[in-house]
Amino acid sequence: MYNICRKYKIMKTKFFTLLLSVILLSCNGDKKKESLDLTNQVEKEDTFNVTLDVVVKKEDVLHMYYTTDTATNFGDKAPISIGVKGSEASQKVVFQIPEVDLPKVLRFDVGNNLDQDEIIINSITLEYLGKTRSFVGKEMAFFFRVDESNCDCDIEKGLIKGKVVDGKRSTPLIYPHDQNLSAEIDKLIKQK
Repeated sequence: MYNICRKYKIMKTKFFTLLLSVILLSCNGDKKKESLDLTNQVEKEDTFNVTLDVVVKKEDVLHMYYTTDTATNFGDKAPISIGVKGSEASQKVVFQIPEVDLPKVLRFDVGNNLDQDEIIINSITLEYLGKTRSFVGKEMAFFFRVDESNCDCDIEKGLIKGKVVDGKRSTPLIYPHDQNLSAEIDKLIKQK
């Protein structure tokens, strides 16, 4: 009787070990398949990337609006919003627009934090299908302008700070020079 019980326990242990192995292997197989599908999905989805190289000293959120025509009706779509950690060092903030929604013009709202110091924009870079176009210094001023009613700015140096009116800091807004930026985006998209 002892041998029968012992054989039963061994068989039971082997069965559960085999069952557990099958379950673990099938779960690992599903995870590999999921990550493979995800990788393929990312490769299929081309994006138009806009990178701000900025110094944002206090934690904040940056917003980018865009339109698919040359109109500046930026309120029609929700912005792409990215949170940034405060740092004295330069950091890159990348906004991604799906290829199906290629932009014509861009607008940036930089700094919602009411206690934010000045923000430094070192460069704005557009990237599409491996092609890039960067705007730095004086060239930034040719393609972008600020809303002077709500911020103080030296766009050639990349310095921008929200004005304080009645004790409340305004959000600095950077608008496109519509035709200049639109033509440059078109050139980048059509470039071979």
